[in-house]
Amino acid sequence: MNNKTRIRYLDTLKLLAIFIVFATHFINRFNEDYFQLWHKAPTSWVLNGVTGKLGVAFFAVILGYFAYRSKEPDVTKYVIKRYIYFFLCGLFINSIYAAFGSAGIFDDTYSVKEVLTVSLTLGAGIFRTFWCIRPFFIASILSKLNGKAGAGPFTVLVEMLIMFQIMGDVWVSICLIGNLVAIAMSNEKFMSIFRHVWVRWPAYLAVFFLIKRPESWQTYLIDGICASLMILALSESRWLRKVLDWEPLAVQGKNTMAMYLVHVVVYRLAGAAAGLGSDSSAALFVMIMIVSWALVVALSFPLTKLLDVLTKLCMKPVEGIMGSFHRFFETEKV
Repeated sequence: MNNKTRIRYLDTLKLLAIFIVFATHFINRFNEDYFQLWHKAPTSWVLNGVTGKLGVAFFAVILGYFAYRSKEPDVTKYVIKRYIYFFLCGLFINSIYAAFGSAGIFDDTYSVKEVLTVSLTLGAGIFRTFWCIRPFFIASILSKLNGKAGAGPFTVLVEMLIMFQIMGDVWVSICLIGNLVAIAMSNEKFMSIFRHVWVRWPAYLAVFFLIKRPESWQTYLIDGICASLMILALSESRWLRKVLDWEPLAVQGKNTMAMYLVHVVVYRLAGAAAGLGSDSSAALFVMIMIVSWALVVALSFPLTKLLDVLTKLCMKPVEGIMGSFHRFFETEKV
C-alpha cells in the first residue's frame, strides 16, 4: 500500500471520528426530558460505547501514527510549529467564546488576559472541549522523538506504562498506541495476520462488543486499542479502504481540527435558537442536527486555510532566529 492511499483512508477515518464527537455532543446537549429517543430507545448505544471519547481516541491514535512517521528532520522546528498551530487554534476558539460571553449569548465572560493565558498554556479553562490539546501536544513531541530515533515496540510500551501509571495521562498513552500502529504497519509479516477475514471483522467490531462501559481511564485506553485494531484491519481490506479513499471524504478529513473547534459553538447556538423542548419532534431534532453539521463542514475549510496561513507566517521569524543560532554555532566551531 502506498503512502498516498494510507493517508487518504486515515483522513476519512478522522472525518468519521469528528462526526461521532459531534453527534454525541449534540445528542447529549438535549437531555432525556427533551429528547428520549436517543437516550432510551435502542439507539441509546450511541451514548454508551460509541461515545465522543471513542472519536477522540481515533484522533489520538492517528496523531501518534503521523507524528511517528513525520519526515521533518528538525525536531525543534517540528515542536515549535506544532505549538504555534495549537496555540492559534486555542486563541481562535477562546476569543469566540469570550466574544459570545461579552454579548450575553453565553453565560461566562472572560478578559483578554484570561484568553491569552489559557491559549498560551494550551489550557481548557474557557473552551472545555479543548481538554485534549495539551496531551496531544506532549504526545506529538514524544512520537516525533520516537520516530526519529527509530524506537521499537518495547520502548513505546514502556513510555505508555510510565505515562499511564506514573504520570497519570491516559491520552498521551493512547497517542503512543499510534506509534505501535506505525511500527506494525512497517512489518509485513505481522500485517499478514489482518489479511484473514476471521481476524479483520472481530477487529472492526471490537468496540461494539464493549459498549455500555463506565467512563474511566481504563475505558479510554480500551477505546484507543479498539481504534488501533480497526485501523490495522482497514489497512489490509481492499474494498473498505477503497470506499474510505474516496477523495471528497478524504479532503474533508483534513479539516477535522477546524470542525472540532467550531462544532460546540454551532450546536450551542442551534440549541438556543431552536428552543427544543419535550414536545419537539424527531424530524425537527434530526433536521437541526443535519443543518448544524453542514454548517460545521462549511466553516471548517476557510478556518483550516486561515490556521495554516497564520502558522506559516508565525514560523517565518522563528526559522530566521533558528537559522541565526545555527550560523552562530557553526562559526564558533570554526
